[in-house]
Amino acid sequence: MNQGLNIYRLSGVSQRCGAVTDIETSKYTYWTNGTLECNNTRSYNYLLGLVNAKLDELAILPDINVADTLNQIDLYIVCLEAIKSSETNQYDLMRSGAVINVMINSGFFASEITDDQQRAINLDGLVDTFTETYAKGYEYDFQGDFYEWWKTQIVDNAFNKLSTAEKENYANFFNNSKIGASADGINNLSEYIRNAGVYFLYLFIPETEIKKYKPIIQRRRAKEVELYEYLCLEAQGLYSPADIYNKIYNGVVIYYRMTPQAKIEQLKSLGDGGMGVIGIDDIIIIVSLAVSLIIALVQCLQKVLVAKYSVPDDVKLGIADTTDFGLRSESDKQSGSFNKLFLFGGVGLLGYFLLQDKKN
Repeated sequence: MNQGLNIYRLSGVSQRCGAVTDIETSKYTYWTNGTLECNNTRSYNYLLGLVNAKLDELAILPDINVADTLNQIDLYIVCLEAIKSSETNQYDLMRSGAVINVMINSGFFASEITDDQQRAINLDGLVDTFTETYAKGYEYDFQGDFYEWWKTQIVDNAFNKLSTAEKENYANFFNNSKIGASADGINNLSEYIRNAGVYFLYLFIPETEIKKYKPIIQRRRAKEVELYEYLCLEAQGLYSPADIYNKIYNGVVIYYRMTPQAKIEQLKSLGDGGMGVIGIDDIIIIVSLAVSLIIALVQCLQKVLVAKYSVPDDVKLGIADTTDFGLRSESDKQSGSFNKLFLFGGVGLLGYFLLQDKKN
């Protein structure tokens, strides 16, 4: 897989992405000027989260279609350019989305190039095409799947509802230094949410499918949904529900090295006798880690935001356990055995535009 991807290293996560090179950085100052996410609109943070998720998938998922993923990154970057151009003016935002819709229908986001330098040139060209087409003021397309997504996820979320006190709390907690202000060395609330994504494995079982699973899995998913809804309420000034859903999904991919759907299918296969028993260490690691990450996230929320909602009771119930699929523990036979079940690689990625995600 191509490891350079210089043009796609604009997320500001230097420890993961490295320096920005060989691009016209003046065009992308909205990524590189050190703005705290507490000052962004919900739609802006959502798009940045989508770019980060795709960067992680490129780095983690071995069988990913690189060109298709880079095309999605291109799209999200042009969407960010559109937000920068339109700010929070709803009419201008709708016009920007219509211009991007024309570009999609004209095949601008269907490149098969994977070379770094050529992708950089391609992206610069896409940004220029958007800017020039928007300036003409006549080439619009106000219908179709993308435009519906644009209206729902971008136009309707072009706001920030954090109070002045919450923004000050955020700035104090994350001082925007190179190291990070939090005790964990984390630079933003989004990272706390991604880190806690491992907790929400069963959230990604569709509502229409959950009754096919054992009662314990149904109860765990219900608790995960309850905590997800709490996060959506508590952080609604800064993130949309779709943004939080994406960050959680991203966190699952980062931790399990595969998509949530692939992990669930793996567990089902193991439960059917595909790979034998699981060591007790795996269960302890998952429970203890998930609990600590949820605690860290909730504590961060309560310090950064003005807490308005009660944390759900007994969140431990929502943590996936290897016994959920009938897997046996070896603890009675061999204490301390270790199986990296939760570190296996896998394949898959989010659906294009996340249009299959029914959450707003």
